[in-house]
Amino acid sequence: MHEKTMLSDTVRGFFRRQAQEWHEAKLRAFRRRGMGKDPSQSGITIVELMVAMTIFSIFTTMFATAMVQFMHTTQRSLMRTQSATEIETSSMQIAHFAQFAKGMQTQNSADGTTQVLFLLLPGYAVGNSGTSEEMMNSDLCVRMTYRNSAWTGKNLSAGTLSWTSARLATGSTAAVTYDDSADMVFASRIINSPSASSPYNRDLFTVSGSELTFSPSDGAVIGGSIIASNTDVTVTARNYDASSAIAQCVVMP
Repeated sequence: MHEKTMLSDTVRGFFRRQAQEWHEAKLRAFRRRGMGKDPSQSGITIVELMVAMTIFSIFTTMFATAMVQFMHTTQRSLMRTQSATEIETSSMQIAHFAQFAKGMQTQNSADGTTQVLFLLLPGYAVGNSGTSEEMMNSDLCVRMTYRNSAWTGKNLSAGTLSWTSARLATGSTAAVTYDDSADMVFASRIINSPSASSPYNRDLFTVSGSELTFSPSDGAVIGGSIIASNTDVTVTARNYDASSAIAQCVVMP
């Protein structure tokens, strides 16, 4: 029995050695196949690695440049759309008041940071309501205030355009009092400014008799370039009266 056990162990040992030698032979074959005929030519050299890295860097740079240009183009398109929308919205807002105005006047602050448009609207045009005749017939002063954008080279902070109003009672000879806390901003991308280079150095409002010209420049700086939309909108006041009490509306913010 002891002899049979020894024989069995000898046979198993033989087959294990054969299997191990077979696996080692296969590994050597794979290594030789990878190295080719000349083992010294196996792997890659420093020069080949540098060439591969250079090519990869070129393609990476081209891709990054294309992506940056695409992002700038997208931002410019978005800014033009937003600018056109704001100009259209603010033009409609101003035209809504100006077409009914019987008096208009502009005034700029002494320090040049604010441009203001004053309008006097008749009571019937603004939908006055109340029980007294004075309330029904009182006019409305509207003050539109543009706080100029600040330019430093090509860097800027956009200006804001807002409005508030005050009732002008019939027969009153005193200046009105505006509620500054009710001043509502309806445009925030306008870049008109006396400190800006052409074509942005221009007044936002110009009044000539019964005509009001609204000349906004709207935009921002993207990628070091100014992206802006410029336009001129002229509105004629249908009820204009040179003898109106517009002077009572002129109270600077």
